[in-house]
Amino acid sequence: MGKETIKITSNHNVIFSEDANSDTADVKFIICDFDPNANDVALNRDTVEDWLSTLNVKPVVGKIVTRFDGKRDFSGHNAKIVSDVDEEGNEIKIIEFDTSAFGSFYEVAIETIDDVEYIVAKAKIWKRFREAYKIIKNRAESKKGLKTSWEINVSESHQEKINGKDIKVIDQGIFIGHALLGEYVSPAYKSSGILEVASFVDDELTNALSQDMLILSSNENEENPVSNEGGEEMPKQNEKELSAMTDNDLYTAVRRAINNFSDEWYYISQLYPYEYRAIAYNWDRKSDEDYVEFIYQVNSDETVSITSQKNVKLRFVPVDEIESEVSELQTKLSDAEKEIVEAGKALTDLQKQKEELETQISELTPFKEKVEEMQLAEQERELSEKKEELKTFALEDELITSEELESDEALSTIFSELTLENFEASQNKLEVIKGKRAIAKFKETKNLNSETQVETSSVKETNAKSTLTSEEDGTLTSMDIVKSWVSKK
Repeated sequence: MGKETIKITSNHNVIFSEDANSDTADVKFIICDFDPNANDVALNRDTVEDWLSTLNVKPVVGKIVTRFDGKRDFSGHNAKIVSDVDEEGNEIKIIEFDTSAFGSFYEVAIETIDDVEYIVAKAKIWKRFREAYKIIKNRAESKKGLKTSWEINVSESHQEKINGKDIKVIDQGIFIGHALLGEYVSPAYKSSGILEVASFVDDELTNALSQDMLILSSNENEENPVSNEGGEEMPKQNEKELSAMTDNDLYTAVRRAINNFSDEWYYISQLYPYEYRAIAYNWDRKSDEDYVEFIYQVNSDETVSITSQKNVKLRFVPVDEIESEVSELQTKLSDAEKEIVEAGKALTDLQKQKEELETQISELTPFKEKVEEMQLAEQERELSEKKEELKTFALEDELITSEELESDEALSTIFSELTLENFEASQNKLEVIKGKRAIAKFKETKNLNSETQVETSSVKETNAKSTLTSEEDGTLTSMDIVKSWVSKK
């Protein structure tokens, strides 16, 4: 891969002893361990010893700024992209570090501390830089300690999957320096920082020597524009790398971006770095409650751009009112949680009832099937009896023969379509057939009798009349014939 410059931050507690008889402080740094850092970058343990010595005689660097709270502190790498011209006159882009040297390394090695391997290095911090020396001492004595960060020119690297993440592993490189970071700069390595410090003591230096720090910090808030035209494209930094901006740098950059974005002049009241928003106001506002919320983004070159703005109101609420609202919300939440528990219990009970009913149904299913079989058998038995009853009815007058019940289509249909519900209707159909056949038989008998009378001329009128005459007019109906025929039987 092509050469590039990478910066990685780190942090560790400080242990030191004092010696007033030296113009330098001997500092032992933990540079880093070999696990992937927060920027998903790691050093190759198998190859690092080949280029570990490149840290010797390299500078301990930093830049002193005034923080948002007025205190003097280190910032970060202060790297920016600038335009330059190569030997052939072509415009190129390079990374420039706006820092100064406060000491140099003279020994580097790999040590095991609490069963973990670390790169450690010793450096001389020059007391002649009075302000830097004082900040290092104060930060070393503080609870948070002094955070540090190395800078490497990478010549070879590869991507590797470690714990499910894509990690950039640096195989070959050259240490070009080690930076002292501000108290509020987020580190990428939690393990590294100052391990041991010797010769930290306040001494009186001449005013001439102390002027060095005034020169170093005179341009602390200047910003240099970055050209994006031509040359080599620089790798885009991720969010963790951008967090190396100090709060003071960020505050200044956001304030400048807001006032470049808007036609009015604003003052920042509140800055929320992790939410990328700022609350600002101007002196021309109508009410002290009137503010403007700006949403911003931090670009890869650590410049800031405003993406949106909207008017907001700032209202001060009494603590008692807030506590009352919180208490009310907690009560509602507690009630809601109880209702959820009760609903869950009711749902569990219903589920149990459902399971019990399903069990009962499964147990009763064989009995239900048995009852259905018995009901079907009973219906078949009753239907069989009705068929026998209907058959008896059909044959009782000898108007229909048993052979006809199967051979005659109309008769067989009556029996094949017989159900318990249509028994009477089927019986009526048979009555009609039997009536028609009785009439036909009567007519046949009548014709036979008529022929007999002619041959004998001795028919008794009184007998025929008394048997076949209608009560009203002496005429015969078909029903009279049927009844008469049936009575003779």
